[in-house]
Amino acid sequence: MPPRRVEVRIERLVLRGFAAGTQHALVAALERELAAGLAGGAALQDAPRLRLGTLPLAAGLTPAQVGAAVGARIARGIAPPGGEGHDHG
Repeated sequence: MPPRRVEVRIERLVLRGFAAGTQHALVAALERELAAGLAGGAALQDAPRLRLGTLPLAAGLTPAQVGAAVGARIARGIAPPGGEGHDHG
């Protein structure tokens, strides 16, 4: 069986309250966490649109920690129905 291919397109990512120089670290951590979350080979749900809403985060997190949290939330959001954090919109 050939390896599966997953394409994730993020058209808009709103980052408020982060210094301009920290955005790269946040996005890099998001990409790593999302790739790790999808690497397990679990079944995925087709999600033409995924709305995560507000993601409450503790004060003092680094941009990389925020990116990892967002990536994990996205990975859970495209899990099959019944999975934790399933919040399509």
